[in-house]
Amino acid sequence: MRFKQKFTRLGKWGLALFILGPCVAIGTREWLNHMLTSLRGNIRNMSEIPDVTMYHILITAGAIAFLASIPMMIMGREYEGTEQPKDNGMWR
Repeated sequence: MRFKQKFTRLGKWGLALFILGPCVAIGTREWLNHMLTSLRGNIRNMSEIPDVTMYHILITAGAIAFLASIPMMIMGREYEGTEQPKDNGMWR
């Protein structure tokens, strides 16, 4: 018996989130890291520290998208099986 697997629309969305979720999280973390290191030594008082709430929201959204993608890929699969003809026990 041979099996074929293909993704449904839900599975394709899961596959996209599986790839893009970590990319968004890591890219945002690197952007935040670059921004904060460029400010090192140039901050005179507390009001000059930038608000990093949006960065944390994007990192969290990327992590949640990655975690949500795993069940989406599992549920969004279709299997197709084909049976091979039997040889009735005869030798070839």
